[in-house]
Amino acid sequence: MTTYTSEELSHMQRQSKTDWNRFATLDDTDLETSDTGAEFWHNAQVSYPKRKKQVTLRIDADLLDWYRGQADDAHGKGYQTIIHTVLASYRQAIEQKR
Repeated sequence: MTTYTSEELSHMQRQSKTDWNRFATLDDTDLETSDTGAEFWHNAQVSYPKRKKQVTLRIDADLLDWYRGQADDAHGKGYQTIIHTVLASYRQAIEQKR
C-alpha cells in the first residue's frame, strides 16, 4: 500500500491533466487497449470495493471545513474519501507498531 500526506493528495488532485469532458464522450472503440492483449481480458476479474457503513461523526467545524477544502471540487465532493484514507492510514500505522 502506498501512503501519501494530505499535502501530497491535495497536490495530486489539483495536478490532474485528464480532460474528463473529452473522456466522457469516448466510446469503447476510441480507447487504446493493444497494450493489455487478449490474455489480460481473458483472466480479468471484477473486484468490488468493500461496502462502507454509514455513521454519524461529530467533528469541529474548522476541521470539517479543512477537509472539504482538500476535496476535488468547489462543493467539497470527495472529502469523505480523504477522511477515510487518513483513518485507514492511521489504523495501519498503529497495527504495524503492535
